[in-house]
Amino acid sequence: PEGTALSTQGTMVVEFSFLGGDSTVTTSGRPALVIDGSSGAERAWIYNNAGAVGGFIRAGSVSQATPLVAGTAAVGVVQKCALTWKANDVQFARNGSHGTRDVAATMPALTAIGIGSDSAGAVSGNVIVYGWTIYDDHYPTDAGMDALTTPTTTRNQSRLTLGLGLGL
Repeated sequence: PEGTALSTQGTMVVEFSFLGGDSTVTTSGRPALVIDGSSGAERAWIYNNAGAVGGFIRAGSVSQATPLVAGTAAVGVVQKCALTWKANDVQFARNGSHGTRDVAATMPALTAIGIGSDSAGAVSGNVIVYGWTIYDDHYPTDAGMDALTTPTTTRNQSRLTLGLGLGL
């Protein structure tokens, strides 16, 4: 429902590409878009997961969900990803394909946004972020996730690398 806090449900979409190597480099980290709490104990992020690209939900320092779409993401190739979450229902999609829905997850307390890093700037993504959107009132189906992440155009490959933290 409209106005729902991101700690209850949400969807984030990001377009980015990796610098300094494909997704097999630093196989667990390199965040593109993060929403987290006051510490790393609470987190929703899109990042390099086990050599692929995936999502991650952590609540109370406990991993809740790690959905991903298998396959290496090549260096310099634009990835369009979405992560959507609500209690016991987490999904991830990349470039028009969704992963396996995770149906057992507690929601984290989310208070800050990190673009290309966590909100404290402690975990650098080494990525180029082209655009991002966060919704608190939109929870798409699998087909909706595929549509959100279907690449549409070639991006201007200008290079701007940053880590930015914003309070919600």
